[in-house]
This record gives sequence, structure tokens and C-alpha cells, in this order.
Amino acid sequence: MIKFLISPLFTLFSKHTYQHALKSGIGYGLCYLLYLAVLMSAFSAVLIRLSFLPTVNRFTHWLIQETPEMTLTASGLKTDTAQPYTLDHPVMGHLYTIDTAKTIGEWSVETTDAPVLIGRDGMIVRGVEPAKTNVYEFSAAMQQIEKAGQPLRITKRFLEVLAARVMSFAIPLILAVAAPIFLIWKLFSVLLVSLVAFVINRFQKEKIKYRHLFVLSCYAVTPATLLQGVLVSISQTQANVFLLLSLAFNVCYLIFGLLATQPSASKQTNVSK
Repeated sequence: MIKFLISPLFTLFSKHTYQHALKSGIGYGLCYLLYLAVLMSAFSAVLIRLSFLPTVNRFTHWLIQETPEMTLTASGLKTDTAQPYTLDHPVMGHLYTIDTAKTIGEWSVETTDAPVLIGRDGMIVRGVEPAKTNVYEFSAAMQQIEKAGQPLRITKRFLEVLAARVMSFAIPLILAVAAPIFLIWKLFSVLLVSLVAFVINRFQKEKIKYRHLFVLSCYAVTPATLLQGVLVSISQTQANVFLLLSLAFNVCYLIFGLLATQPSASKQTNVSK
């Protein structure tokens, strides 16, 4: 079990790791790819947690502090802040405008560059294209407030708690989304590399069955994957390992693996005879 957990590191230099492919089948290879996907997704989540989320937290804190406190009643949204209230970010520019004297119907005919318009009975979120404009009405919440007889106060503390709850789902969401994407990506890479391995194997004296070539290919794509992870962590941008360069890296380790397995393959052939 321990060997399986640390096997991604041993693919960088260990001949014995590649020789293990001759004892494994496609099922083992798929389990290894799944483990590699989870491992790299966890690495991505940690990287995002350390580099990206602090920036998001700072922006969220600034946004909460600059947003006026409001109250949603049965008659609509209210605030004591002078209106229209416009919030501009030093870098992102105009973020939103609040004017509870207007309804979303009145806001819809306004010409403004604000991406978010908040009125008495709803909110309009505008995209880059007019067709992507979304309207969110407060009518359902207003009806519930009328039944409960208790207005909803949107205070800074309320926004802080809401933001904390949303951020608590960030890492699990990253893992849930990244792992399947990474698995499909690496499975596609393995299939390409295994095809190359199949062609090379045709010219070898000692032939290796495809199920072993598949596992060998799983090992061969690991070093390039680790390299991409290192580059991402250093530059904090997309890895500058292009597709062809990555494929060349994979093929080099594939050849290394094929050479490492030849003595074992010969022994297996002699035993079968």
C-alpha cells in the first residue's frame, strides 16, 4: 500500500516501478490514474488556498465594508444610505448601483455601465452582451417576510457569515470539479502514450501485452504531470509545458520504462516456454 502511495515519485527514476507494470493490469492502471487525479487535485486545491483565496478574502472583506446595510421588508428593499449609491473598485471599476426608489422595471430601461443594478423589488445582473442580462426578483422573499412579520436585516455581520459559508465550500468544490477533469485529461494522455507504446512494442524482440503497456503508460505520464505541478506552483500561472513538449517528455519516460521492463519481459517469456 505504501509503495502504491509513493509510486508517483518513484516513476521519476525507479526501474522497479516500471517493472511492476508487468505484474499489473488495466484495472490497476485505472486505480493509479484515479489516485493521481485525486493527488493533483488536492495539490491544486492547496495551491489555490494559499495563493488565490487570500485575494478573494481581501476583496470580499472590502466589498462588505463598502456595502451599505439594508433591510428587506414586505414592501421591498430599504436602506438609510444616500441614493443612488454607487460602488467603484480601484481596479475592477464600477461594480453596482443601489437605488431603492426604482423598481427593476425602471432599472431595465436605464443606460448605465453598472453590471449590477439593485432596486426596491429586485436586482439586475448584466453580462457583457445584452442577451446575458439576468433579473432576480425579491417577490418570493418579500411574501415570506410578510407572512413571518419579520423583516430581513442585511447587516455587515450577516454578509460576513454568508461569505464565510460560501468560502467553506470552495476547497471541496475545487476537489469535486478538478478530480474528474484531471482524470479524463490524464486518461486521454495515457491512451495516446499507450498507442505509441503499442507501436514501439511491435519492433521489440520480447513482446509485452497491452494491459501491461497501459500501466506502463500510466507511469510514463506521471513525471510530466509532476513537472507541470511544479511549474504551476512556481509561476502561479498555467504551466508552460505545451502539448508536444509534454508528449515528448512522456515518450522519453515510456522508452525508459520499456527498456527497464525488457529483462523482466524476457524472464516471463522463458517461463511461459
